[in-house]
Amino acid sequence: TSMIWCIQELNDGRLASGADDKKLIIWDLKEKKQDCVLDEEKSEISALLQLKDGKLLSGYGSGKFKVWDLGNKKVIEEFECGFGVWYFLELSDGKIAIGIGNGEIQIWDIKEGKCEKKLTEGHSQPINALIEIESGVIVSASDEKDMIMWNLDDVDSKYVLKGHIGPITGLVKI
Repeated sequence: TSMIWCIQELNDGRLASGADDKKLIIWDLKEKKQDCVLDEEKSEISALLQLKDGKLLSGYGSGKFKVWDLGNKKVIEEFECGFGVWYFLELSDGKIAIGIGNGEIQIWDIKEGKCEKKLTEGHSQPINALIEIESGVIVSASDEKDMIMWNLDDVDSKYVLKGHIGPITGLVKI
């Protein structure tokens, strides 16, 4: 038995799932069956996100992430973060915030193929959730009991939100 780490509803009504069995599976929910296996990696699939343009991001415990064209079921790009990928967030400017297993947050411009910023002075545990509360401002949560609000224009300007007594595993903007 393997553990499913992540699921993502796709724009076309299908579902993507990633697990520690190292498979990225696309499911046909109308037919209630597996549509295809996109990937079989050497590391668990720990994060998924479908971008506004329809591409799919898959993140791995090994520290790599891939950009998929779902139409032809092919990898378009592959990048290395240096540590396990735990969470993806597409920002309003089209860049990608990636929560890393060592507590770091990386801001990527995947069109340019580079990491533009690393937010390293905050969490020491894996990033469990990220949300953008307004353009250029994100909130991160980890296994620690605090959240951090980051200004991406000035990464030294951050605010720690305290109040929980245990791990924070999700965030929702309301």
